[in-house]
Amino acid sequence: MKENSMRLGAASEISDHAKNFLLIALTCAAGSMDALSLLGLQGTFVSALTGNTVLLGVSLVQGQFVEAALRAFVFVGYIPGAALAAFLLRNEKRDAFVWSRRVTDILMIEVVLLFGLLVGFAFNHNNTSVDADVAALIFLSAFCMGIQYMCAKQVNRSGVASTIVATPIMVFVSRLINPVELRRFDETTIFLAAVWGTYFVGAVASAVAVVFVSRILAEAIPLGLVLFVVAYAGIIGGKKRL
Repeated sequence: MKENSMRLGAASEISDHAKNFLLIALTCAAGSMDALSLLGLQGTFVSALTGNTVLLGVSLVQGQFVEAALRAFVFVGYIPGAALAAFLLRNEKRDAFVWSRRVTDILMIEVVLLFGLLVGFAFNHNNTSVDADVAALIFLSAFCMGIQYMCAKQVNRSGVASTIVATPIMVFVSRLINPVELRRFDETTIFLAAVWGTYFVGAVASAVAVVFVSRILAEAIPLGLVLFVVAYAGIIGGKKRL
């Protein structure tokens, strides 16, 4: 009994308010990654798989088989990333929606990979043609987003997975048109609106960086955001355990 109580306490070390704040930061990182990959990695979406699926279909119909292969390669990276995170989270409670130390540790893996991606952009100056380096960058970017998706899905009960903004938009709209929900315009409703807003902000920030500065700066944005999330979660978790 004592051991179970200790586990529950460790798993509940981050409050819902802090968790929502961190999820918003991760969503901003996802928007940033999508803009970076769209403008800097041959027109792919490494986070928004729905959009990437559409682009894949269009590429095939238009006979752009190289572009289609790159867009298909997104799934080659995303699925293993999600699978790795799911495997590492296999012993976590699925319906508890808590931000445990394990979630933070897995996001630290994403930070390391995002740093590797930053180094990759520093050495790859090819932004116009397709080569093996571009495919590797797409794979690594999508792998990171797969990890992030599973972590966000593990901790959030509002349908927000940080890499998918359609669900929170629909939930937000349903709350607006429901008189009962509208009367209690609560933190969750604001959170759902903020998710879309920060995804947009992240996309704009990376787009400006790619167009006017460099892909390296654009990649530094999601790296900084996820690093902040890991550091913040680690500090809060450490204080709770103390």
